[in-house]
Amino acid sequence: MEKISHWLRRLSGEVSLTYDPDSLLDAAMLGSVSKVRSLIESDVDINHKDEENATALMAASTKGHAKIVNMLLERGADVNVTTIQGFTALFGASGKGNAEIVGLLLGKGADANISEQHGITPLMIAAFYGYSEVVESLVHAGANPDLKNDDGFTALELAKSQGHSKVVRLLESHGARS
Repeated sequence: MEKISHWLRRLSGEVSLTYDPDSLLDAAMLGSVSKVRSLIESDVDINHKDEENATALMAASTKGHAKIVNMLLERGADVNVTTIQGFTALFGASGKGNAEIVGLLLGKGADANISEQHGITPLMIAAFYGYSEVVESLVHAGANPDLKNDDGFTALELAKSQGHSKVVRLLESHGARS
């Protein structure tokens, strides 16, 4: 979970980065609706990737900028593009507990069962952090609660390990098994 935590901090702006005023990813990360709008109107590549393959949609999703997420989705941002490590925008929104953005991404076809390079899914992240509303959205969108990561843990086991009883009950009510 350490790599996921670092990735979330990076896209949240908690890890020091050099900002480029003409970067869609940076404008999305900073929550600058006017700058994002301006860049989109100038026909910037909506799916431009940085050196780790992160996109503006990932940054806005992680930072909780729903208006920007909506703008990017309306312009055709790819919801399932992955970073080098296999993260998508859905990981960012799930890891920050943002049910509104999770719903927007799922509504545009985000893969609820996608896993990163260690087999971790958005459901596992939301369960680990105890975000019951996100867990509910993901399960209703078809996220499989019985998938195991490379260490052999399911979302249910991760929720149990952190003492998130509400998430445990929710997953069990949807048929999750340990």
